[in-house]
Amino acid sequence: MRTLHSQDSYVKNVPFLLMQFLKTQSPDKVSFLLQTRVFPLYTMGTPSPYVLANANWLLGELAACLPEELNEDIYNALLKALLAPNVGDVSWRPVRASAAGALSTLLQVSTTLVSVLSQLCMYQNDKYYFELRHGQPV
Repeated sequence: MRTLHSQDSYVKNVPFLLMQFLKTQSPDKVSFLLQTRVFPLYTMGTPSPYVLANANWLLGELAACLPEELNEDIYNALLKALLAPNVGDVSWRPVRASAAGALSTLLQVSTTLVSVLSQLCMYQNDKYYFELRHGQPV
């Protein structure tokens, strides 16, 4: 029976093998996998911080082969994880650290970063302007 050790070359190549597999798949299939298996973790009430940290890591490792139409969803999920507070006695530092690492990787490979960030900033500015003008939070 095969055991997995940190020195095992198979374990070291898992991100590479996963990326190679996803590159051979259609963008629709990759989008479907992310939307059904990864993104729901970010909308759960209080998921395990270790599961969420792994989801962040996965998004960072797969940054080079993720479909561009998911950029906004990916950035929103990672920003939400980056700003996650501690829950009870459990530290969410692994979540924040892995989100920061994934965002860093995505920023390095993203071609539409400026448009995504400008959309996020415009949304925040519009929300703030509405609150000032109408006196009620959105």
